Amino acid sequence: MVDHVVIDRDRLAAALAKGDGLDWDETCAYEADPECRQGCGSSTCIAAHYEDHDPDVARASYRRYAETAIQMIGGGA
Repeated sequence: MVDHVVIDRDRLAAALAKGDGLDWDETCAYEADPECRQGCGSSTCIAAHYEDHDPDVARASYRRYAETAIQMIGGGA
């Protein structure tokens, strides 16, 4: 019997993003080149569903969702 389960926040965040059809590890065109003029045309980029298309904001959101889920199921430290 397991007394305590530790859930990795970023792994859960990546799984949540995957459920939305996004790839946590994909490098966004804006990450590769902040001055990117053609934009990021990827439909699986982590920021694809975000109006400002900011990968840092998108990952932070999924991390918050993961933190909330971990707290709800009691997997937090």
